Amino acid sequence: MVINEGRPMQAKYHRTIDDIAKLLEEGTISAEDDEWKEHMKTLPEERRYQASAVRRMKYALMTGLKESRCPYCWVLKEACFCDEIPEMETCINFVVLYHANEFFRSSSTGKLVCQALGGRLLVYGHHEKELEELITQPNTYILFPDETSVTLDKICEDAEWHTLTPDAKMAKKRERVKEITVIVLDGTWSQARSLFSFIKSANPDIKRVRLDLEKAEIHESMFQALRKQSEAGRVSTFEACMLLLDEVDVGREAMEDLFRRMVSILSFEKHRESPFEEVSAERAAASNAGQLRRHLECTGVTRLEKKGVKKTTDVELETWISFLKDSAIRTLPVPVVRYCCHCELYVTPSRMLEHVRGRMHVQTIAKAHLGRPPGRSRGNAPAGNRERAKLVTQEMADELTKKSTNAMLGI
Repeated sequence: MVINEGRPMQAKYHRTIDDIAKLLEEGTISAEDDEWKEHMKTLPEERRYQASAVRRMKYALMTGLKESRCPYCWVLKEACFCDEIPEMETCINFVVLYHANEFFRSSSTGKLVCQALGGRLLVYGHHEKELEELITQPNTYILFPDETSVTLDKICEDAEWHTLTPDAKMAKKRERVKEITVIVLDGTWSQARSLFSFIKSANPDIKRVRLDLEKAEIHESMFQALRKQSEAGRVSTFEACMLLLDEVDVGREAMEDLFRRMVSILSFEKHRESPFEEVSAERAAASNAGQLRRHLECTGVTRLEKKGVKKTTDVELETWISFLKDSAIRTLPVPVVRYCCHCELYVTPSRMLEHVRGRMHVQTIAKAHLGRPPGRSRGNAPAGNRERAKLVTQEMADELTKKSTNAMLGI
């Protein structure tokens, strides 16, 4: 992609990603087999995490490129939303520190901090020198709630603080935060804790900042539409930065609009529905095309080939199964039904929803629709099935799901 110098925040982020992508020039990677484990044992203990992190980053990059994901927003290229990300006002210098397992995940929100708020991107285990230099700076803080963390108000307090008017306090706070750098951790909560432990062991005196609890507790995270939160009250990386900026009166409306748009796009890609705003017909068609392309490109042949048995994948069947599973996610719980007439088995009402969303059920539906024999498939796929797979649409799968559900209900 050509770097857009007219958008300096994105240009800086693109250069960082392009530098990281050079890891692939070192060659491809193999599975973490016995040879790799033996190699890890030969490394000094302090270098093992770094070697493992770089390996995971290379694997994420290699997989992402194989699936034709945008290297910058990390979603399928057909659904890329880089051009929809505006550059916004900010008075805080953010550094997004990634856990290696979070790097290149489409649901990661740290990339928005970099592209929209000018944050600097570092990956723990890869940018060791940069991180070591950063955490020794006197004006560096890490955003993490622990017993020693303080709010932005506390950072700005001085002898005359309590004599100032609210407007004067806000003006003073906005000037003060321009002098500090805030490290935000991107990963699951357990990964963030690990990153915090690593940083604290390297510099026990690093300063901690936290969100204003009163404002944070009333914020309802939109991120729940994409990922389960391990505990109530937790927010995504981008939302944490948004709430911190809100404390210095930087308008959050534009940031909320951007985040809502990202969650809607990713939710549609994952679940085929958008919880916050309607996805345009053009974007929906592009996303569907991307999912189908990835399926056709990545399905390939079955594991039997590893044993020397040649057997081509029934791409038409697998495409129907993929679309039917998407339809099933949006299916309402089947009311008081204990018997699945398609799979010919009894299921308790409490498990019925899980059953109709499972592979066995949607595969049975797809096979019956296509006239494939029930049970385990044997032999090669029917001729021309790859071409017919390209004709399958989500609307066709939705209609088949509706018919199969009606049959279960006796309608």
